[in-house]
Amino acid sequence: MTVKMQAPDWTFSVADIERVITHRTKAIIVNSPGNPSGKVFSRQELESIAAIAQQYDLFVFTDEIYEYFLYDGRTHVSFATLPGMATGRLPSAVTPKHLVSPAGASATVSQRRGGHRRSEL
Repeated sequence: MTVKMQAPDWTFSVADIERVITHRTKAIIVNSPGNPSGKVFSRQELESIAAIAQQYDLFVFTDEIYEYFLYDGRTHVSFATLPGMATGRLPSAVTPKHLVSPAGASATVSQRRGGHRRSEL
């Protein structure tokens, strides 16, 4: 199911998300920063999604490939940095110490992408 974002700021309501959750729902997909809209979810928006994931026992898959493409003073918040989201809600291969990130995504998006591990130093 899809939750329609509301223009011009591409916002959503918690009620809209909860309305589409059924007993068959297993996960939420979050794309931030979004392309082509440029939407960057705020910490508060991501925390509300995290709360829903915990309440309904859902996984959260995130696409953060454009994390370095930020404009107008916006700040990217990685979903894995939210309390309780690095373990249990994200797929087991994705943790704060071992984030999977496309190689070369910020250098050129036209090249074929391969995955690599990025570790905290």
